[in-house]
Order: sequence, then structure tokens, then C-alpha cells
Amino acid sequence: MNNILLKFTVEENSTFLNAIQKILLNNSREVLVVSGRKVKGTLSEGDILKAIINGSQINSEIKNHYNRNFKYLETSDKETALEYFLKYNFNLIPVVNKNFEIKDLIVFRELLKKQ
Repeated sequence: MNNILLKFTVEENSTFLNAIQKILLNNSREVLVVSGRKVKGTLSEGDILKAIINGSQINSEIKNHYNRNFKYLETSDKETALEYFLKYNFNLIPVVNKNFEIKDLIVFRELLKKQ
């Protein structure tokens, strides 16, 4: 996985603290949860807050708290990405192959800069 993607991804067995550190690093309010190169879901700041309010500890694993029902694209279609961003109010869309292996990542704020 390239270095740019590394700041937007956490492994499925990561802790909330690891995810928070990545979110602060990437400044996008969420991260992709991966297992190797395979995208498993997303984890947002809101997901983390809910888990902590419900008793999870900062060093707890995220594996039971991330969103497995996430939006993705199979091509880097910027128009569709923009529609998704505006309709669903999230900040990252992974571009994956048929095995859900990450090929690319579209970041909302980066897409807006190019408009």
C-alpha cells in the first residue's frame, strides 16, 4: 500500500487510539478499515465517540465498531464520487477491485480543490 493510502487506513485489529491518530493525520474525520489490501469498512469520528460513550476504552479494538456497509466505486469516477459525497455526507470513497482490494482513494476535500 502506498504511503498516501497509509494515512487513510487502519487495520481491522487496530485500536481506537490508532484510528484517532490516523484521523488527526489525514484531517478527513474518518479512516478506511482494511485487512491487508482488502477494504472491510469505514470508521468515523462519530463511530468512535459512540463506542466510547457505550463503554469501549481508547485501547479497545475497532473490529466490532466500524461500518461494514460502506459506499465504494470500482473506477475513479469523480462525478459519481461527488454525488456520493453530497448525498451521504462522508469524506472518503475507496476505489476497489472485484475482491475489494483497494486500488485508489477519493478524498472529498481533494476533489473539491480540483473543481
